Amino acid sequence: MLCKQITDSPELLVNTHHRLMAFPMARKYFIENHPLRDLIGTVYSQYFLAYLKFNQSSEAKIFAYGFLFQSAFLQQNKELMELYFKKVKDTALSEKVHVIPAGLKCGVQLLYADFTGNEYLFKKYFAEMKKARLIYQEFSEKSVCSFENTVLELLIFTNRTKEMKFLIDHHTFQKVHDQSYIPAERKKTHEEVWNILCAAAFQKMDDHLKAGDFLKRINLENLGIGWKKYYSIMYYFVELKATEASNQKPIISKLRTLINETYFSYYEDLLNVYLEASPEEMLQIKELHKSEILATS
Repeated sequence: MLCKQITDSPELLVNTHHRLMAFPMARKYFIENHPLRDLIGTVYSQYFLAYLKFNQSSEAKIFAYGFLFQSAFLQQNKELMELYFKKVKDTALSEKVHVIPAGLKCGVQLLYADFTGNEYLFKKYFAEMKKARLIYQEFSEKSVCSFENTVLELLIFTNRTKEMKFLIDHHTFQKVHDQSYIPAERKKTHEEVWNILCAAAFQKMDDHLKAGDFLKRINLENLGIGWKKYYSIMYYFVELKATEASNQKPIISKLRTLINETYFSYYEDLLNVYLEASPEEMLQIKELHKSEILATS
């Protein structure tokens, strides 16, 4: 309820973190267990900085700086991306770091290496990620969100389809119930996120049958508070590219609204590039998605 009230109130969003972060239970349940991805392009990012004032563990640093990196990436702030990447890179993993921040560290490093075009670093970080994945495999089996899921969330912003396929093929499914503080409905959200990520990944792989299959499974109503806008944007981009041009207008309208509400300029540019493609490029896009269009018609 606290998350919902703050999400719906710009005044609370600006003012409450100064008071909330002083309380351990607020830090645990409002930040650690329920980071509001929808708001990372707003002043909500200050919550992570206030959180670090009270928690300087390796896990806390990776968690907070990882989200701040995502915020900088989606707002296309290269200077802050570099700053938060270095903070994440310089924080070592240990057995005390939870599986989700561990995956976040690997994902941030891979996305930054790809963004800067550093092929050597990307290969180095991917090799490190594969080793870390094995270490955290047992933890993934006890978590509603696997190590591979968390890495894929960052890698989905690249065109590294081979690496995406590795993460999907080696995805660790939950075998044991998660820790007691994880609400039951959180599992629904994570399962929906996995479907969205897989749909986006297979679309980039040009495997439109599998992308279409995952697309049909998705129900955006299963996304929880603070997650819906962030992942709905990903979903609508997949749907947009899988839809004939004559039927795209409602999807474009939804994307415009969500982008305006989240301030993710990365997606604004991505949408503009797609819409401003030349007739020849649009024909290529149409042919690229022809098999999926036929499958869903």
